[in-house]
Amino acid sequence: MSIIGIAGCSALLVTGYGVKYSVMDMASRQFGDIQIYDVSVTFKDPILEDDATDIVSKLKQDNPLINEQLLAYQSTGEVLQNGESLDSFLVIPKSIHRMSHYFQLYDYKTNDLIVMDETSIVISQKAAEILDVKVNDSIRIMLDGTEYDVIISNICQNYLQHYIYISPFVYESLTGQPVKYNTNYMNMTEVTEANKQTLGNELMSYDNVMSLTFISMTAENFMTQMSSIDLVVWLLIISAGLLAFIVLYNLTNINIKERTNEIATIKVLGFYPKEVNDYIFRENKVLTIIGSLVGCLLGIMLHQFIIQTVEVEFMMFVRTIRPISFVYAIVITYLFTLIINFIMRSTLKTIDMIASLKQVE
Repeated sequence: MSIIGIAGCSALLVTGYGVKYSVMDMASRQFGDIQIYDVSVTFKDPILEDDATDIVSKLKQDNPLINEQLLAYQSTGEVLQNGESLDSFLVIPKSIHRMSHYFQLYDYKTNDLIVMDETSIVISQKAAEILDVKVNDSIRIMLDGTEYDVIISNICQNYLQHYIYISPFVYESLTGQPVKYNTNYMNMTEVTEANKQTLGNELMSYDNVMSLTFISMTAENFMTQMSSIDLVVWLLIISAGLLAFIVLYNLTNINIKERTNEIATIKVLGFYPKEVNDYIFRENKVLTIIGSLVGCLLGIMLHQFIIQTVEVEFMMFVRTIRPISFVYAIVITYLFTLIINFIMRSTLKTIDMIASLKQVE
């Protein structure tokens, strides 16, 4: 019973910290590892490739805070497969060779960096799960109001929204039309609040600029919205503490009451108070270690269940648990045990040696 109760305590702690870091890591991976550009600019009127070089050169010449740029076509379109319809962001970079400076796409299984080529069609992991497709499967995508069948070449990690990355060669082969670029991804020479304010004001002064988004501000807004997850973590920690206290307190109290004569005997034999405490409470410590290890395994399963249950269609949490979560769970559970052992010392002190030895077995 002690092991089961302690395992439940540790499992709740692993789950609580696991959920917390799954949400925190989702933002850092999405806006720090995958989308690594600093700012994106949306144009009012799309730009053809013939005009792209002049416009990009002028932007960089007029704005020394811009380090490098990548024109792209980005829009929201439908993806269809297996009876499912999914709204996704379609991204077509002008240069697939410079793609990794702005988007780093990692294989969802191997975690290796995906290098796009002229025939690449990369879909994000959550979209692939909803559509129930895998690499080399066919999907239907909507381009300029027309549906086209394409083959998935890779599935990449992605945690917020659904994305499909297509090379300009594939787009032109499907539609027979040149790509019209409506977005410009930029990396800044130095990202500071003052520089963001300056660059934002300069870019919005252009007639063809409709809007701009700093990726750091997007990440900050997202983390602000997710800050309430700390309440869930504290709720789980408090619940785990109450569970540990109730289980260990009651079982330790029963243990002492059932072994009153035995404890009185070792007191009569001259055991010091510390030795008497260790004689009883050492069992609690050993059971806590065993229960914590069992609880870590249960916590992994509970964490996976909760994460995949609370995920919504456009969001995927990080599904792995930081090792530090296990450390916190074991240490806090063991701390609960030490507190209960300390409280129960007073019970051992009140045992009357003479009265206990007179009791009939």
